[in-house]
This record gives sequence, C-alpha cells and structure tokens, in this order.
Amino acid sequence: MMDSPSVEIKKYVPEFCIKAKFSYILVVNISGSVIGSVIMYFWLQLRTIRGFGTFLFLYALFLLYMIGDLIYWKYNGVHEVRLYDNYFEVIRGKKQKLIKVNYADITDINLNNKLIRVSLQILLEAKTVRIPGIYTYYPSKKIWITNDAFNEKEFRAMCDLLKEKYELYQVKA
Repeated sequence: MMDSPSVEIKKYVPEFCIKAKFSYILVVNISGSVIGSVIMYFWLQLRTIRGFGTFLFLYALFLLYMIGDLIYWKYNGVHEVRLYDNYFEVIRGKKQKLIKVNYADITDINLNNKLIRVSLQILLEAKTVRIPGIYTYYPSKKIWITNDAFNEKEFRAMCDLLKEKYELYQVKA
C-alpha cells in the first residue's frame, strides 16, 4: 500500500481574541437602571413634578430602553473580535455574522472614554461632519464596539493592539 503524502493544513489562529459575555452587559444595564432610578427620583423631587406616578412612568420607559438595549445586543451586537496578522474579524449577533476587515482598509480609529464606558469606532470611509468644539458625527461605514459586554482589561488590550496594527498599515500604505 502506498502512503498518501501528508498535507499540512494551515489553520489561521488569531493573534488576539476577545469574546463578549451576556453577564457583563446585563450587569451594566442593571447598574444603569439602579443609578438611573436614583438620579431620576431626586431630579423629580427638585422639580415641580413631584408625583410618584410620574416617577414610575418615566422609570418604566427607562427600563423598556434597557431591555431593548439587551435585545438589540443579543441580535446585532459585537460578540467576538479576532485580530490576525493583516486583518481582523468581528462576529455580530445571534446569527454570528462574520465581518472581515483588512487593516489597510481602515481610514481612522477613534477611542472615546466617557466615565467608565469606552467605545471604539473603526471608520472604513473618510466622511466626517463636524461642528468644531460641539459635535462630531461619522456618517460613513464603520464598526462600533463598546466595552459593555467585554472584560475591561481584554478590551483595552484589543484596542491597543488594533491601533498598533492600524498605524503599522498606515505607514506601509
């Protein structure tokens, strides 16, 4: 019998990979609900609208928003990010939609820190609408990832490595 030649199958192993956890985003939304209720209650006490019914109505709307946020994340949110040598992949939603982006295709990366929330916007087109000092809007194609569903240290490490790779490929281009 002849031995068949061995074929080496090269698997692409990500250089870095982070996976979201539902428990992280659930804790963020529950914390937001509790803090929001306290702020809303005291705000209503300072206003002339002092009815407890008003508080309950506004809090119910707030809770509906938080539940909608969880449902949106489950079906459309970023669940995993994998960084490779010359591209990265984003896995979105319940159907695990794969988005593959070469680092050379990135036009800009914006990392925003607001209180304890960190958001990363990866711009794939160079369109920007600015009102200097007031507002900046990016109507172009982009990938927006927040730290809500990820481990904080892993998210920061992913952001740093992604920015490093982006800068490396911008120099080459």
